[in-house]
Amino acid sequence: MTPNRVSRPGSRKDGGGVDFMRRLRADHAGLSRVLKVIDAQQSLLREAPDSARPVLVEAMAYLLEYQHVHHHPREDALFESIRRHAPDLASIVRQLQREHRSGRRLAEQLGESLLRATDETLRGRRGARLARQLRGYVRHAREHMRREEAVFYARSERLLHESDWRALTAAEVPGDPAAEPRRLALAYPQLAERLAESIREVGDTGDGVDDPRFRAALRHGIEQLLECYGELLHDAMDLARANVTSLRRAGTPIAVMKAAGTIHERNRRFLSRCLQLPSRWARETAPALLAAALPRLRRRTSAGRNSQ
Repeated sequence: MTPNRVSRPGSRKDGGGVDFMRRLRADHAGLSRVLKVIDAQQSLLREAPDSARPVLVEAMAYLLEYQHVHHHPREDALFESIRRHAPDLASIVRQLQREHRSGRRLAEQLGESLLRATDETLRGRRGARLARQLRGYVRHAREHMRREEAVFYARSERLLHESDWRALTAAEVPGDPAAEPRRLALAYPQLAERLAESIREVGDTGDGVDDPRFRAALRHGIEQLLECYGELLHDAMDLARANVTSLRRAGTPIAVMKAAGTIHERNRRFLSRCLQLPSRWARETAPALLAAALPRLRRRTSAGRNSQ
């Protein structure tokens, strides 16, 4: 007979759990970037409604069509799984789920208001009121994300079992358009343009060469690098909380020594990840950047020879 497998807590190391949490955190990274665009455009809504409003309309559509439809239900399922193992979290689970629903209703209202408004009305009181509502939405969404990550994302590894992760990863979910520049540009072209602006500036060498392939590869590489360091930041927050908890629970000198050993090992693993993740990014990104840059380098080399 084959022995029964025992579902053990703390099995986020299994591939499904790692990927599930990575995608949730990547979704938050994409959401943070879009919220930054919304915040910038709402400040221009009264002065330049003709350029700000189309970007805001697409940003709200992105939130409604991906974050509220796909990301939040996955979070709700994660929170419910954690609540089953930690009933004391039931009240904050209900609160966050209510905020998901109220956030969706507010996003729908803001989207409708932006669609119905005219440039003339946006330059008046209506534009000022809508800008305040957009600022409030951004502020609330950021606070909501911080609470989710502090309370639930950090506890998932410790509380969930292998069976929980299997249930959470059973359904196929589309990827975040914000992480796929071409897909984002097709669905939300003006939002994609704003998200790409700062990265295009980094990639602009001022040599007058307009190479879309190189710019796309550079944009993707920078986005992946930001995601890499965002993941390390989340891990650092988890590490700090775990270390503080270990020290608080140590009530005797011997327990303090044991806790110090545990903390040392956690810190060592985190340091290893700090070295591994950027190296992995370089291995995965450098070939694409080099392949995209080679035609550019060849043109510049050829131009230099011809000028001699």
